[in-house]
Amino acid sequence: MNEDKVNFMLDKQKVLKDKLQHIEKIKQRWSTANTVLKVVGISVTCILGGASILTVAPFSVPIAAAILSGISLGNMAVSNLLVEGFTSRRKRYFKRKHDHIRGYLNKMEAWFIKCKEDGQISPSEFDQFQKLLKDFENESNLKSEIKSKDIRKVERLVKKDVRQQRIQQLYANVLQEHQQNLT
Repeated sequence: MNEDKVNFMLDKQKVLKDKLQHIEKIKQRWSTANTVLKVVGISVTCILGGASILTVAPFSVPIAAAILSGISLGNMAVSNLLVEGFTSRRKRYFKRKHDHIRGYLNKMEAWFIKCKEDGQISPSEFDQFQKLLKDFENESNLKSEIKSKDIRKVERLVKKDVRQQRIQQLYANVLQEHQQNLT
């Protein structure tokens, strides 16, 4: 019986370690994408900036310089939006997820050390370990539900409805004031 409990605990630890390894890979990919986008954005901006300077110097064609500068500025804005708005957010999300899993793995390690010292697992210790697993699953599910796309869609629809109601109220107020001014 004691060996079954140990195997169960080791299996759960292995599952969490596999999840952690997967999250680390994804986090590394987003970090690489973030770096690549930054380098590409800076490189293209520098190239277009240099081209606009070279265009102005020998030919004195301000329109071409303005066009190249505008393209350079647009590229910089797009790359910054991609880096800050998308990849950085993803990196933070996977870092939080990594830290969450790592925290529960550390708690499990404490259980394993305690079991090795005692040489046995009492039913109350095993129940507490299962409670720890349930807490992990509940927190993981709650975080994924909060981040779900369906909730985001609902939030956007609610905000859109609120905006429309405000606009209708403002329109009604302006129309009422206009009618009062006419009389």
